[in-house]
Amino acid sequence: PLGRVERRLTRFHPRLLEQIFTMELGLARLRREERPLSSVHVTYELAPDSKALVLWARETGAKVIHVMHGQRLPTYQLTMATDLVLLSKIDEAWFRLRVDPSVRIHANGHPRLEKIRQATSAPPARVGRILPRIAFFSQPAEGEYTSERRDADWRILAGLAGKAEVRIRLHPRESKEQALLALERIGANDFKTSDAGLEDDLCWCDAIASSWSTVGLEAAACGRGIFWTCATPELYEASQELREYGIGALVSDPAKWQSHLDQWATGPWGVPILVPEERLVELGLIGAKSQELRPF
Repeated sequence: PLGRVERRLTRFHPRLLEQIFTMELGLARLRREERPLSSVHVTYELAPDSKALVLWARETGAKVIHVMHGQRLPTYQLTMATDLVLLSKIDEAWFRLRVDPSVRIHANGHPRLEKIRQATSAPPARVGRILPRIAFFSQPAEGEYTSERRDADWRILAGLAGKAEVRIRLHPRESKEQALLALERIGANDFKTSDAGLEDDLCWCDAIASSWSTVGLEAAACGRGIFWTCATPELYEASQELREYGIGALVSDPAKWQSHLDQWATGPWGVPILVPEERLVELGLIGAKSQELRPF
């Protein structure tokens, strides 16, 4: 409705002015107090302070390397860097149309994916185990992702009760207390939340599940299976796009777990749950060309 759009615009203009003034104040301080640097590395350029730092670095002739920490769809991050390092080639065409032609785009093995791939051991041995291990990467109920919508996705996860070992890794913005209440609501009280590090959770599991977490890319790089638990998959652009590139299988209903569980019981999961190494290289998630990043 037009009234809702007008209200949003009314709130937007003061916020935009605040962002611009904050950036300009930060830029003035940097020009006055800081020595020029040879290079600056950032993972985020949306905040005014980050924009000020990048502008100042470019003014002084420094190289600015922006290493993306997520996909483009959750953040829509553009850049003023000299070099942009993407998580994969999937986002390359989108950024190429929107950044200055002088920006060098790198999509041949992301440093974080390469590091986690090297630090993560092979999937756990299946000998003596009856149930697969699935690490669930949660997203906080905020904005348009309401608690009702999250509960619908978690009810899909609840379909694994008694059929898989499930470890839930909460998002840093989530309340553990609220998450435990949500698990009680959906009847998944036996699921445990994880306090381990990312590499530990990936080493522990056979596969990950999430509605749209970019940890799906890290799981793919580490040879883990990927399941997208989406009750309304059309609403999650990030996971939908990854599925279009053959990364991960959609589970939109609790009953749809069974065929995957049966497959695990008789042998390893196939494509697209597990992404073949040649496909990882083709998509730029991993690759020998990652040494191109070393001069930074």
